[in-house]
Amino acid sequence: MFITAASIEHQNNVLQLGFSSLRMRLRARLPRRPSRSWQRQIESLERRQLLSVVVLQPSDLAAVSPLYGSVKRESAAIHTSQAPATGQGVAGLLSSISPAVTPPKNTPPKLVEKASAKPSPVTGTAVTLAALATDVRGAANLTYTWAVAAMPSGASVPVFSINATNAAKNTTATLGAAGTYRFTVSIADTAGLRTTSSVNVAVKQSLTSVTISPASIIISVGGTQQFIATAKDQFGRALVSQPKFTWKSSGGKITPRGLFTTPMTMGNVTVTATATAMGRSFECGTTVTVIPSFGDPQIRSLILTLDADGSLDRGDLMQILLTVGNEDGVVDATEFNDLKTLVADASIFHIPGYVAALAGYVVDGNPANAHYQGQPLGNLSAGSSTTILHDLVDKWFLGTDHPAVTGTGITYRTVAGSLFVNGPSYTDMFQGNLGDCYLIATLGALAKSNPSVIENMIIPNGDNTWTVRFYESDGAPDYVTVDRALPTNGYGYLVYAGWCFQATNSQNELWIPLVEKAYAEWNETGQEGGAGTNSYSSIESGNPAAVYDQVLGNQSAVYLPTTDPTNLVEPALINAITANKPVTAGTYDDPGNGLVGSHAYTVIGYDSASDTFLLYNPWGCDQPSPLTFSQLQASVAYFFSADASVSVSFGSALVGFSGPGLAGLLNQAPAASRADVFASDLAASNGVAPLSMPVPVHPAKTPVASVGIKVTADDWWLDALVASHSPRSLTARTPILKRLSPSPLEAIDAAFA
Repeated sequence: MFITAASIEHQNNVLQLGFSSLRMRLRARLPRRPSRSWQRQIESLERRQLLSVVVLQPSDLAAVSPLYGSVKRESAAIHTSQAPATGQGVAGLLSSISPAVTPPKNTPPKLVEKASAKPSPVTGTAVTLAALATDVRGAANLTYTWAVAAMPSGASVPVFSINATNAAKNTTATLGAAGTYRFTVSIADTAGLRTTSSVNVAVKQSLTSVTISPASIIISVGGTQQFIATAKDQFGRALVSQPKFTWKSSGGKITPRGLFTTPMTMGNVTVTATATAMGRSFECGTTVTVIPSFGDPQIRSLILTLDADGSLDRGDLMQILLTVGNEDGVVDATEFNDLKTLVADASIFHIPGYVAALAGYVVDGNPANAHYQGQPLGNLSAGSSTTILHDLVDKWFLGTDHPAVTGTGITYRTVAGSLFVNGPSYTDMFQGNLGDCYLIATLGALAKSNPSVIENMIIPNGDNTWTVRFYESDGAPDYVTVDRALPTNGYGYLVYAGWCFQATNSQNELWIPLVEKAYAEWNETGQEGGAGTNSYSSIESGNPAAVYDQVLGNQSAVYLPTTDPTNLVEPALINAITANKPVTAGTYDDPGNGLVGSHAYTVIGYDSASDTFLLYNPWGCDQPSPLTFSQLQASVAYFFSADASVSVSFGSALVGFSGPGLAGLLNQAPAASRADVFASDLAASNGVAPLSMPVPVHPAKTPVASVGIKVTADDWWLDALVASHSPRSLTARTPILKRLSPSPLEAIDAAFA
C-alpha cells in the first residue's frame, strides 16, 4: 500500500502506530470528499483493527520517539509495510516499519572561550572571571557554575557576584587573601551534558595600610614606650616583607626604631609611622596622652582603669575619692598630692566640668567645708582621716548636708515626684513660709521666658540627686548638689517652696523646691552674697538682679518707673515683655492696687488693647488685676530684667531715671520725691544691713517671716547716682559709673532691645 504526502499537504507528517482509536485522527486529516479508493482503504483498516499508516502532527512525535527512536520526513512519499501479527504490539509494528529519517545526536556544550581571569596578576581584592560555550540546543540554555578548586591556606572562600545561571558566564569573585587560586567552571545544557574549564589566578600583596601598636596609650610624664608599626596588604594581613618605617612625634622624642620618650609637659602627643613600598606610601598616627606622675601605685592603676573608656565621670571620681586611704584610714601626703594632681589636670582625663568642680571642693577646699550637718568639719589635708574625706564626698556629690530650717516642727522627708512635669513654667511657683519672693518670682520669670535656662541649670545624676549650677560674681560656674529630702511639717507637707505639696504625692514637680534648697546650700560658699551659712534663713530677702546674674551669668538691668519725664521706661518695659524677656517687679511697702507690699512679682504680659500689664504672684494665689503703667508707677518701686537667650560673664547694670533712690523707695510713699539726693548723700549706705520688711499674711497660710528685697551697698550707691542725675548728665559721669558702660541710655537699649 502506497500513500503520497501531497494528498495531506496541510500537515507536518510523522509516523506513529495506532489502533482503531486513531481512526478519527486519520479522518480529520483527509480531504473533505475522499475518493472511493480512500474510503475502501479506511474500511479495510477498520476490519483489520490495525492502522499501518498514520499521519500525525509534529506534537505527536514526542510520544512516539521514545519507542521509535527517530523519525524522518520524506518529501516525496511515506512508505508503510504490512502490520505485524496480532499480539505483536506497538513495538513490533514499529520495528516492521522502515525508518525514513534519523535526528542529530545530542552532544555536550562546546567551549568557544576557555575560562579566563582579569586582571592578572590581581593586586586588589576581586577578580573578574569569564567563559563561553555553544550548544546544539542553543547557547541561551547553558548554565555556568563556578567553584574554587584550590586557594591559599587560611583564606576565606571566595564569593561570586553571580553563579549557576546563564549570566554567570561573566562573574566577579571577591577574594580573602593573597596567594594562588584555581577556579573551575562547569557548563551544562538542559539534558545534563556538560563541559568544564579552569583558570589559575595569582593574587599579590599590595601595601594598603599601616598600623601602630599600642594605640591610644597613656604614659606618665618622663615615661617611655616602644611602638611597633606593621604594614598591611589589601586584606588587612601583614606584608610578608615589611618595609622600612619613618617615625615622627609632635612632642617628646622618638628613635628611628620607634622608642618614644614623653615630653615633660602634660597633654596629647601624636606619634606617626610612614611606610613606602611597591610604589605606594601610607601613614598611621596614634595619640599618646601624657598624664601627671602619680606617687601611689594603687591610685594610678585605678585612674588608668577607670579612664580606659576615655573619660572619668562622676561615678569614677567618687570611686577614686572613696578608695583613697581605706587601707589605714588616713589620707597620707602621697595620696593627698595625687588627688590634687588629678583635680588640677581634670581636662587630661576628660572629667566633666561640674564633676571637676565638685572634686575640687573636696580636695582643694571651700569655705562651706567648715561645717557638715551642723558640726565642724574642715578642709581635707595630708593626714586627714578618711571620715573627713567621706563626709566631704557626701556633702558635695550626694547633697547630704541639708540647710538648717527656720521654725519648729519642721523635719526633712524624702519627697516623691519628678524634677519637671510638662517642663518648667511660671505657674509652678508656690512660695512657702520663707521670705524669698525675689528668688521664686525670678525663677518663674526665667521659666516663662526660656524654659531651657532652668532645665540647663539642673543636672540629674540618676541617683535621686541633682547638681545645680549658679554663677559667681566673676562669671565662673559654681555647683552644689541636693537630694530629694525637703523640709516638711508634722503632717508631711512641704513648708517652703512647693507649699502644701504632700511629700508622698508622686505628681509633685520639684524643680523650684530643689533650686531653693540649692540656693540655701550655696550661700555657705560665700558666693551668693548672703550670710554665708547653710540655712534657709540666709536666703530670706534678696535682690532679683542678683538672681538673674547668678542663674544666667550675664548682665541684668534694673530700672525705676516712679517718674519718667523722658518717657523711656514704659516703652522699654513693653519691649522687654513683648520680646519675652524675663521681668520681675518689686513693690513699695504699701503699694495699693491689690498688690502685696515689699513683694516681688513676675511680670507675665502686656495687653496693648487695654494698655495694661499683668503680674503674677509667686504665692500661686492672690493674683492681681491688670494694671496700667500709671498704677505701676504708684505701686512698683523697680523692675528687673535680663536676656535669658544667652549666658555671658555677669555683673549688673543699674539704669533708671529721676526719682528716689532704691533705699528711699522701700521706705516711703511714692509721692515723696528724693530727686535731690546725690551720691555723696548716700555714701554712708555702704555696708547697710538688708532692709527689714513687714510681714504680710499669706492667704490660707501662716505669716511668712519676710518677703522683701535686699539691696547690696554697691546697688545703693549706683542707684543714688542714677536717682540724682538725668541721663544726659550721667553720660558725662560714666568714668564714675564703671558698671554703666558706655552710657545708661545704651545700657537700656542693650538690655531691652
